[in-house]
Amino acid sequence: MSTRLNRALAEGERHSPDPTEVLAGIRAGVRRSRRRRRFAVAGAAGAAVLVLAGGGFLVQRLPIPPVGATPATDRVDAAAAAGPVQPQPCRLSFGWLPTGLSAPSRTCGPGDQGVLYPIDGGPYLRVDVDYSGWQPPLSRKGWEPMVVNGRTGRMAVRDTRALVLFPLPSGRWVNFEYGVGQPGGPRTEKLGETAKRIAEGIGETVAGTVRVPFAPTYLPRGQRFVAALGGTASGLIYREGSGRVLDRKPAQGATEDGIPTDRPTIDYGVGYSIRWDPAGSEPTGRELGERADRDVQGLPTYLVNRGRMVIVDGFHGGRLSVFLNGPEPVLPTAPSAPPTGKLNKPEPILPTVPSAPPTGELLRIAEGIRWMG
Repeated sequence: MSTRLNRALAEGERHSPDPTEVLAGIRAGVRRSRRRRRFAVAGAAGAAVLVLAGGGFLVQRLPIPPVGATPATDRVDAAAAAGPVQPQPCRLSFGWLPTGLSAPSRTCGPGDQGVLYPIDGGPYLRVDVDYSGWQPPLSRKGWEPMVVNGRTGRMAVRDTRALVLFPLPSGRWVNFEYGVGQPGGPRTEKLGETAKRIAEGIGETVAGTVRVPFAPTYLPRGQRFVAALGGTASGLIYREGSGRVLDRKPAQGATEDGIPTDRPTIDYGVGYSIRWDPAGSEPTGRELGERADRDVQGLPTYLVNRGRMVIVDGFHGGRLSVFLNGPEPVLPTAPSAPPTGKLNKPEPILPTVPSAPPTGELLRIAEGIRWMG
């Protein structure tokens, strides 16, 4: 089962770098499998991950460093970033939401504001505010122009979901996906009407705060706090990248159901996410992965997704997860052209990523997590 789940998680990573979606997919898949008892956990989780990831850049978070953060060219040791995190204000509010949505999780912080009403067999909603400063093209094949409170955006509708992109008065862009989670739901026209009504009620007023009951005492060098996760679970997101747009010419692609997408190159860098789930709300590490060579804080510890996630079962009555958020390592290949006898031009130096599964680093982060209560 773990092999199939690892493949599903890897596919989810390819579309969306945020482990929140991966974990939400696992959670939704396991709930469906327990209810129906005719699907394997891995298969259901993989399907949920792909649905969540299918919006391409529309469901991808674009973080920026906190105000006053050290520039990426002059990084400091992450010891200053480790430790207790103050309650984070949530500034994504809703004037109207359809009925039937499950309990939401919120991501709030200086580099990320989002809400996820996860897939649970019924309607779902994922909303994010874009902090990248990128102006997305409004004319795109497969999308229709739409006006939200006097501002022009765009929308694409399929049988089971609608994708929406539009600007707020602040100039930030909202991107969200609303769907029914399975075929046989509301008609396409109804999905579009519902998505537009949701969009018209979205604002940036304070809608509460998120507090996390634990704190890291160790982070790899260069990591900065991005956001806190609240809801049934609690979490912290750190990244070393600036979150700035590196190339404003968008890369074009398509979702699995044929919606064209485009996104710029963003300086994400390598990051880490730490998450705690209460007992009973998540599958255990034993269900998801294989036992690690050593335990963390004396508790059973498991490896998932080729060592890119560490799960510690029984951490203060719940489950602790530490996840690498970054690109897959790419091993160098042999030269494609024969030597010419002349000095070859040096290859450009590319940003580095871990050359092997970062299990040791993840275990070290998990070992340093302290419970604040």
